[in-house]
Amino acid sequence: MCTPVRTYLRRFQRDDAGTITIETILIVPVVMWAFMATFVFFDAFASRTASQRAAYTVSDALGRQQLEVLTPEDIEGYNRVYSFLAGAQPRTNLRVSSVIWNPVEEQYEIVWSHATNDGPPLQPHHLTPEVLARLPVLPERESVYVVETRLDYVPVIAHLPLIGRVLDRQVLREFIVARPRFAPQLQFDDGSGVVGNTFPTCDDPGALCNPGGAGPGDPEDLNN
Repeated sequence: MCTPVRTYLRRFQRDDAGTITIETILIVPVVMWAFMATFVFFDAFASRTASQRAAYTVSDALGRQQLEVLTPEDIEGYNRVYSFLAGAQPRTNLRVSSVIWNPVEEQYEIVWSHATNDGPPLQPHHLTPEVLARLPVLPERESVYVVETRLDYVPVIAHLPLIGRVLDRQVLREFIVARPRFAPQLQFDDGSGVVGNTFPTCDDPGALCNPGGAGPGDPEDLNN
């Protein structure tokens, strides 16, 4: 009785019928996932690059403002430009803020801030150590403006049947600090009046500055 069983097992071991079908069933999902994942990841990196280029383009355009006063409508327009340059993305936000160094308080100060699409403006509590580390040392009566962009990226293919998740939905953010080219500070009018040209100095009446401390142009300011 053992002999027929052994014979059958040897015959089964030598039989290679159907191996191509089984190999195909095993390898096709892997090849499909690799092909689609390559397409999805390429699209994600292309969207990241387009977002960065669009953000720097908008930042450069803002820095070329001369005597014009920015309004909420202007910043909304820049948001539309950013969305177009980023690949006609519909889910974007833009926040522009003017920041100075206050030598009296020895800290950075937000002169004005405006965000599009009902986004929150930049507040003092947003100036975390990580954000402050990205701000440059400012001389007296100089300012910088901060351009922050936000793009809600949705992968073209998030899930594949029988394979599962390829890439999650992501938020692409950019944080750009620049100096106005033709003016000491960008001015902004939110409808209640023009905000800008605010430069506290130690010569202001009642200002108490530390004469032995670091000045506004001293690199030690960043460590305060």
